[in-house]
Amino acid sequence: MEIYIPSCKQIQDIKITHLAISAHQDDVEIMAYAQIYECFGKNTFASVCLTDGGGSPRTGEFKDYSYEDMKRVRKQEQKNAADTGKYGAQIFLDHTSSEIKDKNNKEVISELKQIILMTKPDYILTHNIADKHETHVACALRVIEALREIKKEACFSVKKLYGCEVWRSLDWLDDREEFDCGGDERLERELLSVYRSQIQGGKRYDVAAIGRRRANATFSRSHSTDTVSALSYAMDMTELVENDCDIKAFIDIKIENFKNSILNNIERFM
Repeated sequence: MEIYIPSCKQIQDIKITHLAISAHQDDVEIMAYAQIYECFGKNTFASVCLTDGGGSPRTGEFKDYSYEDMKRVRKQEQKNAADTGKYGAQIFLDHTSSEIKDKNNKEVISELKQIILMTKPDYILTHNIADKHETHVACALRVIEALREIKKEACFSVKKLYGCEVWRSLDWLDDREEFDCGGDERLERELLSVYRSQIQGGKRYDVAAIGRRRANATFSRSHSTDTVSALSYAMDMTELVENDCDIKAFIDIKIENFKNSILNNIERFM
């Protein structure tokens, strides 16, 4: 585990209110921009990256980079994002994707528990369990498991656990949480532009993420004018920790509600 603190303070001297836990470098800047902006300049936002970044796709100037080369590049890019966003802390666990996806790997759970108890955030943001990316889903499941164990062992619970959108929009979710991302557009662009290895490697996450936020704001409501310029969506997964409810049953209800809303509209006008 590596802890990078842009402010050069000791982590025990920083009050973290929002902790974002992601699978990859740049996931946090895509899924939690609203919270980064909310905490900007306060050192109250912290980010955790589970994987080492060595398996990133690469072309252009990065096409001949080795696994170890990409690990160094991606870690430095994430540190640059932490500097730009004035994070309270940036934490790296440096696992491979296969280690995160291994349900028997208790090391990841142990490290997450240590980080959560060290920072004691009010809110945790991670991937949502309906995400299309396998490592993102595994990351969310590891976070849920860590929080469940902490609740039993240390009697600590966060106020909210949010599952955010990266590899699949959450516009289908009827009871979604909506976060206003219409703050500093310059900061929004700068946070994503630090990831040169992705942009020049052929993945324009900078354009795509900002575009989706703008689209969310316009398409969120069909019968009213826009009230914000950008929105990100999240799934409230708090009850998965508070009530230890079955994860598959939880998401099945969300999907069933979506299906029923479509069928009801069709039936109304047939």
